[in-house]
Amino acid sequence: MDNSEDINSFFDDGDMDQTEKNFFLDIYKECLEKKYYNPALGSLNNLLHEIIREFDNRLIMNQPLLSSSSYMASYIKSLINIFTKIINDKKENQVYDAYKLILELSLLSNYYRMEKDALASYFECIFYPKEAYIKCNFQYCLLINNIIENYAYFKNYGYRCVNQNRFSVLDPYFVKILDFLRDYHAGIIKGDRQESTFCRLMNLVVAYFYKEKYDISLFPKVLDYVYNNLDQVCEFFLLNNRSADSNEVEKIYIGGIIEACTKDIPVIK
Repeated sequence: MDNSEDINSFFDDGDMDQTEKNFFLDIYKECLEKKYYNPALGSLNNLLHEIIREFDNRLIMNQPLLSSSSYMASYIKSLINIFTKIINDKKENQVYDAYKLILELSLLSNYYRMEKDALASYFECIFYPKEAYIKCNFQYCLLINNIIENYAYFKNYGYRCVNQNRFSVLDPYFVKILDFLRDYHAGIIKGDRQESTFCRLMNLVVAYFYKEKYDISLFPKVLDYVYNNLDQVCEFFLLNNRSADSNEVEKIYIGGIIEACTKDIPVIK
């Protein structure tokens, strides 16, 4: 099936009408049979087959989802969208390794996100973090937290974690942040309230630091700042109801930390 020209007309956002839904359902079915081929996707056609077959197996284990053909159509559409963007940016050689990392993280943590756009969102987190954060803060933070736990915390605890070779697909900048965090966390007393609070706050800091690509040399100072001011940082969140506008609060919070690490100013409150 060659849809390299027709498929571009379906890359707009919004609810799908019946014609569009049928279009993507046909693609979904052909992927299951390994018959779908779009020249624009090149080597990613085979990966798309693999992903859809894995997804379909999980649908079988979640019977209520089978009643929604829109669900399956949206899932394949979101993947084709992100694959096309990645190919246009000449990053397709990293996609297979990114999928293996995402899949192993999901399975090891005993969850597999079944939302119609979850996997596409995770690819976006790895390749386009700022866009992923803006589009879906929840999915972005979920994957980043999972990466942090497996790369840093679980490894320091001696727990089972994802093979470290899987992380080679990540941006070297992100890996450097993770290395700093893992080394710092290794020196903290495990199991006390301070450690738990530190980990929770640093998950948020790392997610924001990574997407904004702040100067990496600041990160060791950020680690010290957060650990040495845990009570004040927690108080900041209590005083600034995160449910009101969590993105704005996070922006103020991280901005305050960065400013505190670059200027001689009081602790943020």
